[in-house]
Amino acid sequence: MKLNKIFAIALAALTLTACSDDDDYAVNSNAGVTVGMKDATLTVGENVEYFDVPLQVTGNTNGQVVVNLDIVSGPYDENADVPTEPGEEGTHFLVTSRTVRIPAGESTFGIEIRNLWEQGFINDDRVFTIKIKSAQGAAIATQSQCVVTITNVDDAYTSMLGQWQFTGNWIFTSAGPEESVLTMDIPAAGSEDYGKILYAYGVRGRSECYFTFDFAFDDETQEVTMNLLTGYEASDNIYNFGLPNTAAGDPVYGLPVSSSQYAPGQLVFGDDIPTTVSAKRDEISFDPQSRFLLMLIGVNGNTWAYVMENFGYWGGWNNMHMTKL
Repeated sequence: MKLNKIFAIALAALTLTACSDDDDYAVNSNAGVTVGMKDATLTVGENVEYFDVPLQVTGNTNGQVVVNLDIVSGPYDENADVPTEPGEEGTHFLVTSRTVRIPAGESTFGIEIRNLWEQGFINDDRVFTIKIKSAQGAAIATQSQCVVTITNVDDAYTSMLGQWQFTGNWIFTSAGPEESVLTMDIPAAGSEDYGKILYAYGVRGRSECYFTFDFAFDDETQEVTMNLLTGYEASDNIYNFGLPNTAAGDPVYGLPVSSSQYAPGQLVFGDDIPTTVSAKRDEISFDPQSRFLLMLIGVNGNTWAYVMENFGYWGGWNNMHMTKL
């Protein structure tokens, strides 16, 4: 008897919950309600990871409005002042859902779009159209579509971003070429080094270790000039490479040099190494005879001053080359 009462109470609670859920998903039944696109056009930069295309509901709703969408590439104008191309779903952007449920009482609601930014590639602006295919709980308004333009934000500087295949002959052995996948990064926008410095992370497979390049662009010739810099730290953090001859507790970090010269109490960095950057900015070539080394330098843990003691070389290459992936 007791179990029957418990079952009956549980069943009643389940019934109430089901009714509540039904109310939450009930479709608007009020008359005079329309749904459409708030804007006929929308423009957004490709570096904005997520953005909303707003829908607009007019009239009073007592339940949700369900909107089903179509996504169409274009229209685009090959002869426009700013070149455009078709925006392809799954390649240039993603739509979170083609069915949008607008809760009762809401007058605007966003269609969520995610940009798939091809970071580092200069491309034409991309255009696609979102159309209302059908709606429940509302009539479709006259303005039922929105033309979205995803604008290119990359320039010569940011076109260097992305992954690069680095190859170089390991100069300490005859093992032949050594390869690493490097990820080009830049300082924060607005910083002093933005537009002037590039970092290539992933040296010898370590995510915290990097090369440092300077950068310049000639607007007239459209040519990029870059140099592989010496005398800069080569790791985000002071890193103990675990060398057997380091003093206990002395961290060691990499410092790029282009010469193997070293004297106690003095570092001889050598000259920066110039590069040749291809017109498409997808290859970086170095003088094959240039030697680039990562010299390990001890650091005084108390003062963070260099302990001018050579702990050897952690990396060293010549005949270097980089190809964009």
